[in-house]
Order: sequence, then structure tokens, then C-alpha cells
Amino acid sequence: VFPARRSFSVGGGLHTLRMSIFVNSCHTPKEKQMKMEADLSLANKWSKEFLDEMRKHGDPYADEAAGALFKALDPVNNPGVWRKFLTQFVGYDLSKDIEQNSFDEDFPQELIDYFTNFEIFQFTHEELKILEKGSKFFVEHGPGATLALAVRSLLKQYAHTKAIQVLRTTQLLEKHVNRRIMETMQFVMDVMEPGWHEEHEEGREEPTVNRMHVGIQSIQKLRLVHSMIRYRIKHGLYDVKSQGKWNPKWGEPINQEDMIFAIHTFSNEVILGLIESGKDLETDEIESYYQTWALIGRLLGVDQRLQPANFKEGMALQQKIYERHFTMPNEAGPRLASALTNWLETVLSPLGEEVVMAIIKKYNGPENFDLLKNNLQIDIDLTEEDLAAHIHGAELQHDMEFAADAEPEATALEILYMNFMQSLLRTERGGKNSNFRIGDGFGARWNLNRDHEEPPGGLEKLW
Repeated sequence: VFPARRSFSVGGGLHTLRMSIFVNSCHTPKEKQMKMEADLSLANKWSKEFLDEMRKHGDPYADEAAGALFKALDPVNNPGVWRKFLTQFVGYDLSKDIEQNSFDEDFPQELIDYFTNFEIFQFTHEELKILEKGSKFFVEHGPGATLALAVRSLLKQYAHTKAIQVLRTTQLLEKHVNRRIMETMQFVMDVMEPGWHEEHEEGREEPTVNRMHVGIQSIQKLRLVHSMIRYRIKHGLYDVKSQGKWNPKWGEPINQEDMIFAIHTFSNEVILGLIESGKDLETDEIESYYQTWALIGRLLGVDQRLQPANFKEGMALQQKIYERHFTMPNEAGPRLASALTNWLETVLSPLGEEVVMAIIKKYNGPENFDLLKNNLQIDIDLTEEDLAAHIHGAELQHDMEFAADAEPEATALEILYMNFMQSLLRTERGGKNSNFRIGDGFGARWNLNRDHEEPPGGLEKLW
């Protein structure tokens, strides 16, 4: 029923993609009936009762380490100590080998064990291949994928009226816009870095993960940060007076359903954003990238009962979550979306608000316009011109060469990507030791290694 290999091109967005994958490939009444039965099976795979139950659970493995840490820091009696630790920990760049950093002797054993236990990073040979295929996808499409993360994935997260209560409660967006967005992008850059597989001596066949891979430290850090946020909210270690108490109807803070939802915004929504922008993606590319993020989700603590088997099932589950939680009224979403679009205007300066709206429209497609306008109050009607006209009209500086017959839209996007990635390099992530990093393989492939120029803004480029 579904071809093993198929090219995708930009069309009417998510609706067109679904039709091209799940309907156009059905040629006979029997095939259409099989497709309907398959859809029904997927719809019933994750029942309302099961998803409701998943909203009650967090991440026991990391929660244990976070609980021991807060107990040792005693935040009630020593508020200054734990705030200082949180600031230093969140701002510290774990791209350096964690084993070379000495732990404070007062840190609980649970925390030390958390950072020195690599059992969860034991992959099969096939899983390591998947991770490397995901890295290859990112080498090829990284700039567009990073932009899609900003203008599509994060906006979908803000439309989830329960999941965003964590951001509202902890004020991680409105007060720390730059830090939150840049840390998210840095995490993606880290886990997509090639080199997950350690080179073997000749004759050795067993798979070995590269423990020095920057993605391992980034995963350990993010997973613990999630548990620390969960602990803070559950124990009222935030500004309860201004933000209010956590409502049990929202479920556990950063619960299992919200975790798989977030992972899908990094995989499915990025894939769909690339297709909307005009990228032709092969079926095996899409599946490899989806499976890469499925593995990353497992490392971040996603309950594997929630994990779909493939991209198609992932789309079905994500759509079900959207139907459950893209609800109105959405009081916090528009504020978070406004903070993001303002950040984009700063990073993409001198393009301005009108061009930012054109980018959002380009990457989301018409099927998302109502969501953007109603749930997030984004003024996408601000611009009528297409994105290519805006980019070429802005005459952005670049040293790229294009063929004489190159499509204006394709050249515009390449110029936009280069300027966007270079702007990220000039933007601090917040806190100390936190310049934005792009691996040297990425920088060379994306035409960012411009050694004849001084690093902009005096910041060191860490290739």
C-alpha cells in the first residue's frame, strides 16, 4: 500500500503531505479499505485513558537524582545556595568531558551516579547506524531544520495549553527569551553532531558508543534540568504569589505525554517545515530522522510504550495530542509567541517583522494559519509578498555563488540560512561559558567557515 521510497515536494502543507503519503498511494478499493483499517488501528493504539495516565508520570530515573540534589542543597533554608547552583548548572557548557570535571564532595551520590552511569547509552549496531543517518540528514538540511525549529516547532509547543504552563510558571520564556531558545537550538546541534559511533579496531564487531560525544553530556544535562524544574514546581520553589499554584488538571510537570509531544515537534514538525519550504525529502531520509529522534527521546526518559514505530504512526499520535490540547482559550501562548517573534526580529535584523511573518507563513503552510492567528495571535497577514521577494529585496550580504538558472526562491532561502546561522554565532546563549557552537563539519558544509573575517562581535567561534 505504501511505497518503500517516495519523493516529497512542497504542496498544501500537512494536509497535502498526508494525502500524498496515505491516500494517493492507494489505487484500488481494496487498498483504500486497508488504509482505512490501518488508520483506525492507529487511532485506537493510544487511547484517551492511556494518554491521560501518561500525564501523571514524569521520569523516575532523573527525578531520583534531582530529588537527592535538592535535598542536599536544602533550598528552603538555603535559597541563595540552590539558586546559585541552578544558575551555574544551566549556564555551564557541558560540551567538555564531564569525567574531567571534579564533583563537589558534598554532592549526593545519586547525582554523581547519574552523570557517570552510561548504561542507557548502550546502543545496538543498528541504532548507532540510525544516529549516524540522522547526523547525515542534519549535515544536509541543518540550517533549514534549525530555522524550522524556531518558526514552526516552538510555535506548536506554545499552542499546547497544558504543556506551556511549565514555561509560564517558571518564567523561562518571557524573562529568559534568549537563553531558552538558544539552549534549545544548541541541544539540537549537539545531538545531531556526527561521531556517535566509536571507531573499532580491525576484527572487532561489537558496537561501541563514543562517550566523548557532545550529545551525551547535553542529553544528561537536559534530562536533569527537566527533573529539576519538575521538582521546583511540585515543591513550590518558584514565585507562587505571581504565577499561582500548579493546577493538577495540567498533569505532572513535563509529563510523559508532553515529552513525546515535544520530541515530535523536533522531528515531525521539522520534517514538515522543510517540506513546506520546498525541500524534496526521500522517504528513507524522513524515516531515518524520525528514528533518530525516537532514540534521543528514549535517552531523555520517554516511556517506550508511548513511542510510535515509525513516522506514519508518529504523525497519528501527534495529531491526536494536538486534538486533545490545542484548545482555547490559550492565555499564555500568545505571550510566548510574541517573545519568540521579537527574538527572531533581533536575530534576523535588518529583515524586520514583515519578513519574520513571511518566514513563519512559508514554513507552516495554510493549514496552520488559523492556529497561528487564533491560538497564538500571530499577525501573519502583515505581509502579502512571498519570502523570496523579501529576501532579495533586503540585499543581504553573502559570498555565495549561484547558477545563472537558479530559482529565485531557492537562492533566497540559501542566503537566509547563511545569515541566520551566522547570526546565531553572534548571539550569546546566556550565562558564562555559553557561546553558541557549530561543529566544524557543519560549518564547512554550510559555508560558515569564513576564516578571512574576524569573528563578529569579538566572540570566539568554537568549531
